Amino acid sequence: MLRIFLDTLDEGSSHVDLTTEADDLTSGFEGGYLLSPVKASLEVNRTGNEIIVTGTVSVRAVVECARCLDEFVLELESPLDMVFLLGSGASTGALPEREGVIDVPSTATYLDLTDETRSSLLVLLPLKPLCRPDCHGLCPKCGTNLNKGMCSCSKEDVDSRWDALKRFKENL
Repeated sequence: MLRIFLDTLDEGSSHVDLTTEADDLTSGFEGGYLLSPVKASLEVNRTGNEIIVTGTVSVRAVVECARCLDEFVLELESPLDMVFLLGSGASTGALPEREGVIDVPSTATYLDLTDETRSSLLVLLPLKPLCRPDCHGLCPKCGTNLNKGMCSCSKEDVDSRWDALKRFKENL
């Protein structure tokens, strides 16, 4: 879990480095998995009951290429920007919710960054990851990975639906 313990935070600005196992963030990662460790480098600014957390989180993910189906490592680095408000009455509903502000009960002992970190990393995953921009994919006939070599399949792609038109053209 990526947590900042409140008893370690003094008033003002401080730097916090956090590390956690990838297992804590794997929920929602489909078509791949994260490699440990997940690292966060954060600047934390505490002013009264407001805590502003900014920085970056980085991890390596193993994903499957959408063309050739080979696994490859993708480096993910995401910015984090969060605002926490301590003891704001969130649990009682005394104050209206504000977009971008995370309300934390006054009895909390830590700030949990896990969900926000997972969300920021998920957004970085491409919908169709490619092992390289010029990936040749698989042969549609035999399934050979064309990045590793050519196959012996015929290169002529004949669509039998056009045979009648081809015969008509030959008879002209």
